[in-house]
Amino acid sequence: MKKKVLSVFLALALTAGLCACGGENGTKPEAGKESAANGEGQAGQVEETKEFTPALDTNKNLTLTVIGGYKNFEALEKVFASFNEYYPNIEMVYELVEGRGQGMAARCATKENVDLLFINSVDIYNYYDVCHDYLIDLNETDVDLSVVAPEVLYAGQFDGKQILLPIYFRAAGLMVNETLLEKEGLKVPTNRKEMEEVCDALVAKNITPIYTTTGNAGYLFANNVIASITSSKEEINKVNTGTATGDTFKATLDLAKSWKNKGYLNFDGDNLENDYEALILRFMEGDIPFVTMTTATASGAKKREAKSENFGKNPFTYSYLAAPTGENGYEAFAFPSPFIGVTNASANLDYAKEFMKFLALPEQMHVLADIKGMPSTTRKSGDSRYTNFEALKDSEIYLPGGDGISINAMNALCDIFFENFAEPDADEFASKLTEKVKVTE
Repeated sequence: MKKKVLSVFLALALTAGLCACGGENGTKPEAGKESAANGEGQAGQVEETKEFTPALDTNKNLTLTVIGGYKNFEALEKVFASFNEYYPNIEMVYELVEGRGQGMAARCATKENVDLLFINSVDIYNYYDVCHDYLIDLNETDVDLSVVAPEVLYAGQFDGKQILLPIYFRAAGLMVNETLLEKEGLKVPTNRKEMEEVCDALVAKNITPIYTTTGNAGYLFANNVIASITSSKEEINKVNTGTATGDTFKATLDLAKSWKNKGYLNFDGDNLENDYEALILRFMEGDIPFVTMTTATASGAKKREAKSENFGKNPFTYSYLAAPTGENGYEAFAFPSPFIGVTNASANLDYAKEFMKFLALPEQMHVLADIKGMPSTTRKSGDSRYTNFEALKDSEIYLPGGDGISINAMNALCDIFFENFAEPDADEFASKLTEKVKVTE
């Protein structure tokens, strides 16, 4: 079911287990979400700046330990440096935990020097006990959660408790070389008809429109199948319970086959060493109109500009698009990920809560997004690459949870499209959904 999303932003995404493809930490990616529009009650209407007033002893000496699955977290370190302006004697230690959610659960269970947990959507839903057993309810703290919309906060709720604050959106869509399209006399497409017209024009010029990997192409079309079921409660229930038939996938897979047969898709990305840096650098060569990419991968584009000899000599304008696979517009399924929460085993619980209160300020959330290069759950990333996402209508965004498609079912759908898109078969997809939903539910 479509849900009204708050203000500015994006989402296609990829997932509270998002379907996105590989991240900088080398793990398989997830899916995310986003939207746009300045409507009442939307996150984008949160004021840009809020005063922070320390509530605790600012001279206290202590260490706050954050555990997570990223190899590093420069954005969090930047926010902590600002926190130190108020609490100069507090040190932050970031600890990489191997073994994904299971490793984090084991680390939390020791109850030794664990104050904050930084976790992505895949680990949350595959290792439920990490969140359920070891995190406090943020609703019972002074943390102002209004920085993100209620619909977005839902992904961090368990048993009615808000135990996690979503930080970014992960999404699956297209990076577009706007300069190349303009050179060819073409405009950035906003729906399926326009996308096919642009692709036909490029093919006529012997230019393959979309550079992709098999998995990323699957993510792109997963947007379409998710969008197709959101208006049917019966269909949503079938997907959520793993009882959907091949009919659920047929229209989307027929569309995908059509695009393949028309020569829109170039799967040379499968020959790259990886689908992160190598994919970005290939796009930076400047001869590709579109490349399938998740926001997790797109987040690394700015840093790679300096690594591309061609981009240095021939820079071009590029931006990120939600999937232009809808008949009436973009289609985006959105998942917030990663998240941060406070552990109930923290020896410095009051100060861990105080840091969360500081981090949840709009200004700090924007810092996190700016440094990481991901769309913020505040819907105001300020990143020019995501302008098109920030202009999406609420009707073009699809959020998991509530009375719509479940987070686990969306995760399962993303996994199926990522892993099986090379030879898409509707009945096979339905069978695999049944297997995955039984495992994850």
